[in-house]
Amino acid sequence: MKKLMASAVVLSMVLVGCGPSSKKNTKKPEIALITDSGGINDKSFNQSAWEAVKEYGTKNDKGYKYYKPASFDTAGYKDQIKNAVDNGAKVVVLPGFKFAAALGTIQNQEKYKDVKFVAIDFTPTDEKDNAVDVADNVYCATYKEQQPGYLAGYAAVKEGYTKIGFMGGMALPAVINYGYGYLQGANDAAKELNIKVSAKYTYTGTFNESPEIKTKATGWYNGGTDVIFACGGQICNSIFAAAEDTNKKSIGVDSDQKDDSKTVITSAMKGVKQTRS
Repeated sequence: MKKLMASAVVLSMVLVGCGPSSKKNTKKPEIALITDSGGINDKSFNQSAWEAVKEYGTKNDKGYKYYKPASFDTAGYKDQIKNAVDNGAKVVVLPGFKFAAALGTIQNQEKYKDVKFVAIDFTPTDEKDNAVDVADNVYCATYKEQQPGYLAGYAAVKEGYTKIGFMGGMALPAVINYGYGYLQGANDAAKELNIKVSAKYTYTGTFNESPEIKTKATGWYNGGTDVIFACGGQICNSIFAAAEDTNKKSIGVDSDQKDDSKTVITSAMKGVKQTRS
């Protein structure tokens, strides 16, 4: 069964996968990451992308740097993209759907014609959220989150957890895909075992941790829920804390979160760090 749990730590798509190095990053930053509100230590999307940038830069002897916008909106993202390019960036990595309008409105500008953009988990849009044609200098990496979500749900039930929960961040396609895959995997495992499985399911409306999320998760655990899939950036901190307080279990997302809490039984990994064109 340990092999089954390990199999849930999967990639839904296979920028880089390189060995670590102690070399100091002193070169002109040709590779830039623009963060969203989560930051590079969010234990999730931004962190995975930043680790990929660092490893690629180290292996290929390229300078790299991350930029944190003053405001987490289209104007703020565009300002930092400009700042990164003015600072020498030739490749700009944008992690997540919040960058869609920023990229869609600048990708064809003369200033950026020689800049390569890596759009992680989104495609460009205009400012009204309408899809636009992807420019030749843009690579869009999208994923099938339902696959690792499925394995997480399947493995949890196979491990004997029959009262499961899903707490997503914002109800966006990536999060929804994780959730639906999770339920389907749990359902299929239940059919195989001929047992009944109950599930609680919600979106918190945020990717940030909060006392309210911890309280809700604690309520679920105290009500009988065995394990909660924490699917949404830093909300995991609140759910992990609730699991620790109630001696229950949790499931991580995007990156391997087994070292973030002793309650984590497995993680549904998107594989951002290993993405390559």
